[in-house]
Amino acid sequence: MKFLAYAKINIRLKVLGKTEKNYHNLSMVNAKISLADEIEIIEGNENKVSYSIEELNHLQDNLCLNVLNEMVSNFNLKKRYHIYIKKNIPMGAGLGGGSSDVACIINAIDKLHNLNLSLDDKIKIGLKYGADVAYCLIDNVALVEGIGEKITLLNVCFKERVVVVYPNIFVSTKDVFSKVKSYSVENQKDEIVKYIKNKDYKSLLINDLETPSFELNPNLKEIKDTLSLIGNTIMSGSGSSMLVFVNNDEQLKEIIKVYPDFFVVDAYIL
Repeated sequence: MKFLAYAKINIRLKVLGKTEKNYHNLSMVNAKISLADEIEIIEGNENKVSYSIEELNHLQDNLCLNVLNEMVSNFNLKKRYHIYIKKNIPMGAGLGGGSSDVACIINAIDKLHNLNLSLDDKIKIGLKYGADVAYCLIDNVALVEGIGEKITLLNVCFKERVVVVYPNIFVSTKDVFSKVKSYSVENQKDEIVKYIKNKDYKSLLINDLETPSFELNPNLKEIKDTLSLIGNTIMSGSGSSMLVFVNNDEQLKEIIKVYPDFFVVDAYIL
């Protein structure tokens, strides 16, 4: 069977402080977009995960294989699977590609074996493989808090057109968080819903990780400033992808004209 692991974007991201375990406490508004990795799952004689990008086939710690093995072992499944992942989501881009792949496998095994796991059950499994996995288990716009485990659906229609611009710059999430110097107050659900309904991008689009990411990668600030002249722009996650909310094809053409060598995808929020 074939499944899609959709990219995750951060429409809003605030860093609130640190937990007792030294993780960063976050308050985010997340969404899924139409850009997706393609995952094919077939029965095999052993559990195996392979990728369209060769370097990923030599990972010492393959999270997708690890979660597959855990699901098969924990639920005493008799079948084994070969999984092939066609990577369309760029890596190190702030789009949650790896986390989305892990979440997709959890959802797929649940479906294939009628395990009827609750979202909480899946989150308990997913959090072992990254803070973003919890949100990636769903496809709705949501307020995501804590280290990523607290999810509140916003129940708003926000099917906006968004152009993803990846400048071929790999950003280390760990390095970006190490540069965070100040903290914000948490997002308020009612306030966020109002911004979304009114399409108030100026108030909505905030990312506390932009400043430390730009400090590490000065070119990213220049790219954001340029894109902001074309449409409402925010960096996703720790970067380096930029999200440009557009209304027409002319804006898309202008982005491609300015950055012909960048990875540019015309997408929409699910």
